[in-house]
Amino acid sequence: MGTKFSADALRVAMARRAVTDAELARLMGVRRQRVKEWTGGSHAPSADALARIADALKCGLEEFYIREITKCPA
Repeated sequence: MGTKFSADALRVAMARRAVTDAELARLMGVRRQRVKEWTGGSHAPSADALARIADALKCGLEEFYIREITKCPA
């Protein structure tokens, strides 16, 4: 089993805190387009960016990951 960044989880975390793409970009010092790439799922944030997102949203890193379930060999 592994973990994978979830754009859906990022969007939920932002919505729960009423933080827009533009506001998160401003808090992080990145372009709004970069945040849109993360929330749209076309790119995952780097480990450093993810830590800064968690800091900006005041939450833990685990909030942005989902567990991938792999099939056991038959």
